[in-house]
Parts: sequence; C-alpha cells; structure tokens
Amino acid sequence: MAVILTHLKAQRIAKGFTQETLASAAGISTRTIQRIEKGEEAALETAKSISAALDCQNYHELCETTPIKNNPERNHQNDNVKLLTAIKSMRLSERLPQHEDKLIECGEANEAIEDHWIFSWRGMFLHGAVGVLMSIQIPVGVSLLISFMHNTDAVWPSAIGFTATFFLLVILPHLISTPAIRKAERLSSNLNIDATLSRKDILTLHKSMAEKITRAESGDRASMLDVALSLKKGGELLPVNKKDALVIMGAAAESGNREAAEEIMRHFIRTSQDFIAYCKYTGLDAKQAAYEAAIKAKSLGSLEAAQYIAKIETPPQRSVGIGSMLVGVALGVAILS
Repeated sequence: MAVILTHLKAQRIAKGFTQETLASAAGISTRTIQRIEKGEEAALETAKSISAALDCQNYHELCETTPIKNNPERNHQNDNVKLLTAIKSMRLSERLPQHEDKLIECGEANEAIEDHWIFSWRGMFLHGAVGVLMSIQIPVGVSLLISFMHNTDAVWPSAIGFTATFFLLVILPHLISTPAIRKAERLSSNLNIDATLSRKDILTLHKSMAEKITRAESGDRASMLDVALSLKKGGELLPVNKKDALVIMGAAAESGNREAAEEIMRHFIRTSQDFIAYCKYTGLDAKQAAYEAAIKAKSLGSLEAAQYIAKIETPPQRSVGIGSMLVGVALGVAILS
C-alpha cells in the first residue's frame, strides 16, 4: 500500500526539520524525502517512520484527510487551457503507425486467415463440441472400416487407420495454419489492433483515428474521450498510456463531457496511481481530483457522482449494537435498584 503525504513539507518546516535531519530521524534517505515532497507516493512503512519522527499521532496527519470542496474561485478555464496544451504536446499523431505498408501487410495476413479453407477446417475440428466429437468419431469409424475390410482381429490396421485419419483431420491443418496465425497475431499486436481486421478496415481505422486526434487537439470533447479510452485500454492503433489518457479525459471533463468526468472520478476513488501527470496541470491531489470530477459530473447530470458526493459529505450514522443495548439495560437496572 502507498500513500500521498500532502502535508509533509508544511509539517517538516513547522517543526524545524530540514530534509536531511528528518531523513536521519526517520531512518530513510534524503532523496526519499525529496521525492515524497514532490508528490510521489510513499510506502506505508515509510509514512509511519516519517510521522513518528515528526511526533504525529499517525501518518494520516500528513495526508489530505478530506477532499477540498469545490472552489468557485478556482480557474477551471485555465485548467482546460493547460490540459489542451498538454494534449498537443503529446504528439499523438506520431504514435500512430507511419508506414502504410505495415498496415497493408497486417490486413493481408488477417484476410488470409479469414478466407483460406485450411483455417475454416482447423476451426471446425478444434473449436466447439461438434468438431471435437467429429475429430474422434471419424477416425474411429475409419479404423472400424479398415478392420472390417481386412477381416482380422489384429489391432494394428485399426490403429494405423485411426492415427492417419486423426493426423489428416486435426494435426496437419494445425501444423499448416499455426505459422500464419502467429504472424497475423504478431503484426496485429505490433499495431495495437484486433487480429480480425481486414486491410480495408485497418486503413479506415487509421484515417478515423488520425481525424479523432486532430479534433481532440482542437478541443472536441467527444473525440478527446474516444482517444483517451483508446489510450487507457490499448487498441485502435494507439499503445496503452494511462497517464496521458487521464490528462485527455480531464480536458474532456472540463469541456463538459459527463462520461469523462465520471471516468476520472472512478479512477481516483479507486487508486492514486497515474495521478501525477494529471495533477501536474490542475494542482490537485488524487482525492481532490476525484471530488472535483464528481462536482463536474454532478453538474452534468450524473447520478453516480451525486451519490458519491452525498456519501462523503454526510458521515455514516453509527448503529447501536446489541452488546451496547444490553450494557445500557444492565446499567439502568443497577441504577434503579
């Protein structure tokens, strides 16, 4: 488990520690203190050591314990400009495959698998209950026929018939088709696309993604979300990059995309991973980012965001357990007697 010690620097200065003296007191390196004060995560044991050296009750005193409420003075427009600038600096178009011949080669490899009879034959006998049964029943039938034709009780004619038929039906198509399938899978993996796309589909996808990136860099919120989801999950010719995906989602959310705001809220509720790239442009920590995204999503009509805000703003009521009730009754009886 890792935590963000948001208030470490302020507490250190207030209690008269330098980075070097605090590092010595906590038994860690000065470099670790420097990294944590820059916003990087600290291991739980490290956080406990630092809080003990600062004479805190626990490490929670150094964390952001409550999300900052939506600040009307905060310049959201400025955030949006920063995020759009960040998107342009990513040079997303350059991450797309630049050589059309690679796209064509991949498409042709996929089409070869789709169209050739050997792959249909292989699929019929290797996938599905019917194919599996046929791959056993046909060789058995052939072996019985050979035994009948030779009119013998010897095992070897049947064994040869079964083995030869099974090899021709199942093993040989597998041996022939496997190299081509692996080639298609390798080429598709290199391009971050599905291995079922044809040459035409791949070229169309490349053109579509290039247009989406151009629109996203111009501030189109729907395109920003599409590009962000492609980066987050991988595929559609873009390699996985969750940090950049969050930054682009942030821009989409600031532009009024509810789904993007919900995605950011869910991400930072679950984890503080990848928050540094996003918060670099907004000045928020992970919990603040989740809250701000929830505020934005709620304003755009998100029921999920409204429920999250209500949950953290209204502390849960403590229920009175049966043990507490019995103790109360016993005390009451004792007082009355």
